[in-house]
Amino acid sequence: MAKGDIRADGGAGGVVACIEEMERLAVSVRKAATLFDSASTHVNGYVRWSGRGTANGGPGSAARTRGEDSAELAVARVQLHTAIDSLTLSPSSPARCRDRASALGGALDEAIDEYERAEAEVSYRMNLLERAYLFGLDVQGAGGPAGHMLATGSLLGWLGAEVLAGHVTGTPLAKTLRTYHPVLREFLEQVLSPFPQGGTPTTRQLAALLAVVGRTLNSSAGLGRAKIRRVSVTKGKMSSRLADLVKGVDRADWQVKNETPSILVSRVITGSGSTRKSSWVVSLPPTSPLIGGRNPFDVISDIEAMGLWTNDIVDGLTQALKDAGARKGESILLVGHSLGGITAAAAAASPAFAKRFSAPAIITLGSPISTIPVRAKSPVLALEHTEDALAALSGSPNPKSPNFTTVTRDLAASSDPAERKAAADRLGSAAHARPYYTNTLAMVDASKDPSIQAFKRAVAPIMVAGAKVVTIQYEVTRSVKAK
Repeated sequence: MAKGDIRADGGAGGVVACIEEMERLAVSVRKAATLFDSASTHVNGYVRWSGRGTANGGPGSAARTRGEDSAELAVARVQLHTAIDSLTLSPSSPARCRDRASALGGALDEAIDEYERAEAEVSYRMNLLERAYLFGLDVQGAGGPAGHMLATGSLLGWLGAEVLAGHVTGTPLAKTLRTYHPVLREFLEQVLSPFPQGGTPTTRQLAALLAVVGRTLNSSAGLGRAKIRRVSVTKGKMSSRLADLVKGVDRADWQVKNETPSILVSRVITGSGSTRKSSWVVSLPPTSPLIGGRNPFDVISDIEAMGLWTNDIVDGLTQALKDAGARKGESILLVGHSLGGITAAAAAASPAFAKRFSAPAIITLGSPISTIPVRAKSPVLALEHTEDALAALSGSPNPKSPNFTTVTRDLAASSDPAERKAAADRLGSAAHARPYYTNTLAMVDASKDPSIQAFKRAVAPIMVAGAKVVTIQYEVTRSVKAK
């Protein structure tokens, strides 16, 4: 990979998909070996019937001719034995093909085992690392709340010191978050679980706890479920470039910042008459206010999507797609930056969304979505910058399943001075900016990586250059409960 280039992990070309393909190939090779073995058995039987001797031929198995054979029959027998020798002594003889197929199947099995052993070793070492970090703070035997308070106070002080040291030495916050996530998990175990051996609380559990608090605050303020309102309808043409999809997110974000919290639902129309088809693109903006009140594009929606796998925006986009005329069986692509990407992943994990619509493809820009169980039928393209602290908030790496492709880029290695300056921001917020993610998505457009190519094929029915597009802007707000 060239310096400053993108890197794709997971997806159709990822390790998990390769292992699955190797397992399927190993089964096929073993079946082929069985067929070759059967063919070799039949050839040996035919050799014995012909009087050739052994299937291996060779100098010691000269043709036997009977005195009563006519000259013509003797010549025919020699020709037959010559043909048998050609078949049984050839490098492509059934017996040798059987041996080679068996050897190949064994090699595939060994390669699969080696991958799995390596993965188990990494998991084992990460577990040791988690325990080693807090060896000195293991106070399970200290007894009750006092032990947990001691662990909490000590760990918070230690983590604070690590973050401060990182700030002093110029370590980006994104790197600190990724490096010390095992410690944070151990912290949650000590603080939230009375019996730590019962299991480790996850980032999602903490987010769910905070989400319940957020929903309680909204309910106390008299806020109810989401409602939508059509604002405008525009027409245009579809582009085949993924980077051009960000324009819709830009437009939705502009509306949110101008006090019209909105999403865009675009209907892509291809064909005509009986071949007319509709597909859909939904553009989802990032967080705008911290606490939005009636505006759902706030931190509460971030936490709800990460912890509860739903939020008011998921409810709003479901209503908007239904209002726009989307039907089950039609392709859907959800595109979002930050909160927009988290919401897209939550929609792809939502059983209620799945009942009404087909599994959507999603593109996320700087969104922490690793804890959201996106359905296997949804192709995912997740973009993350190495220096983006917000993209690291989920605290764990993205899945490497065949449907999930993560594209990462190190802005510090960019040839663009503005991107290198953003990479130098220690808090990691500058690397979260959408224009830099647009540049990364443009690099994805030019990439020949197999996982990226597989995602492009999945969304090809939507990304039809020149297709007619009708875009509806929907305002999404939290309703006010009647007093």
